[in-house]
Amino acid sequence: MGADGRDRGPESPAERAARWTPRLADPADAPLLRDLALAAGPADARTVVFILSALSGLAFWAADTGRTVTAESLTDPGVIARYEQVGMPGSSFPTRRRARDYLDRVSAAHRGGPAAPRPPGAPKRAYERPYTAPEVDALLRWAQGQPSNLKHHALLSVLALGLGAGLSTADARTVHGTDVSEEPNGRLTVRVGGPHPRLVPVRCRYERLLAGLAATAGGDWLVSPGMLPTRDGGARKEWEEAPKDPNVPGLTLRRCRVTWLCEHLAAGTRLDVLAQAAGLASGHILAQQRVPQLRPEPPADAAAALRDARHPPDPTKPLTGCSLAYTRTEITGLLAWASSHPDPVLRDRLLSTLALGLGLGLRPGEHPHARDTAVTRDPETGAVTLTLNSGPSPRTVPCLREHESLLHHLAATGTLHRAAAAPAIPVGSPPDGLPRLTAKRCRATWTRAQLASGTRLDTLIRAAGLTGPSSLHLEAQALDPPDEQTRNRLLSEP
Repeated sequence: MGADGRDRGPESPAERAARWTPRLADPADAPLLRDLALAAGPADARTVVFILSALSGLAFWAADTGRTVTAESLTDPGVIARYEQVGMPGSSFPTRRRARDYLDRVSAAHRGGPAAPRPPGAPKRAYERPYTAPEVDALLRWAQGQPSNLKHHALLSVLALGLGAGLSTADARTVHGTDVSEEPNGRLTVRVGGPHPRLVPVRCRYERLLAGLAATAGGDWLVSPGMLPTRDGGARKEWEEAPKDPNVPGLTLRRCRVTWLCEHLAAGTRLDVLAQAAGLASGHILAQQRVPQLRPEPPADAAAALRDARHPPDPTKPLTGCSLAYTRTEITGLLAWASSHPDPVLRDRLLSTLALGLGLGLRPGEHPHARDTAVTRDPETGAVTLTLNSGPSPRTVPCLREHESLLHHLAATGTLHRAAAAPAIPVGSPPDGLPRLTAKRCRATWTRAQLASGTRLDTLIRAAGLTGPSSLHLEAQALDPPDEQTRNRLLSEP
């Protein structure tokens, strides 16, 4: 709206840039940043703000690291790459990548020529990819063979802390030799300080190695005894300057941590347990970034895991508001109420809702697609499965073992078809204070059983007909934490 009260239409990039002020960079650099942003040809006011924000962060970092803030320095591809690597330590991978894309665009516009091609999709850079088992073996042999004791100790410490306990660079800066100790149960643990203090059990493979390194370090910094940990990792030069081997991948603590995370997810470590051990407030980002990197579980193993999941015992504390799951006591009560309902039409609907939701985790909209003839029982194992041939996510889902008899009986008697064909009539409230029965809550209860039983997240996502982790972390957070012995076993034996 203009000063004369007339609608001027959308604000142009130049108009938006003119009233932009930097939050990080020196205000004196604002004219330079505006010129660079507009030269990149932003299509609208929103885009120019994104470009200016990326330039402001780069200019602030450049000045903070002793660089001169000029058009040439801010568009130097090497400076931009270094800023992405070390200049945004608290930012997520998508945030860093988005800033890099905008800065590459500015650089190409200023220097002429196309921007450097960027790989599409989720994290694909080498330092984001987990090491393979042969690569881990090669790294350990390479570290063991270093001629310098200092390099030998530093490299092995990085490998043991990253692959054995999943520590980040910030975590590793807080660990001294005396922070590694053996618990009364015989497990080796690392006490991590910093902003996310915690006690992390060490994977069995690395216990002896880390115990020896800790004994050597004593009260000094574990990675490089006698040195002080610094912001850039302190001993990084020890592995950057180590003799290179073309058959050994580059060593970074981040890739070691990613490997630790992926190996735990592949082993079925509970998401809530893994997130806490990694120093994360939630497992949401962890699941989003790492589940796509897992190799699919063999079909037979996946089916067995889905079938053998069990509803956990009643929680010792009330379920959080983000959990929709029924407790085991509520499940028992709802099954008894549905089985004894006097109205046969309602009884069919109630039992079908329970079997399809609690046993198979179907969405409410998928219930009408469940056919009696699509339910099969394996004559050898007794496993009952349902094949969905229609609906939004066709798939075959094994039924939870404890609900197999109910589902098989309903299918054998044609109940699933009758329930789907029945008119929508009110179900009514269960007696004795039981919660209202809904298909959505039954699906959440199935999800909670899978998470509590250690079903792999990628297997669970496929069985649930999802395209990603969605809100699985909310049900994971609502689980009762395991006892200390179980937690240590989960984290030390993947």
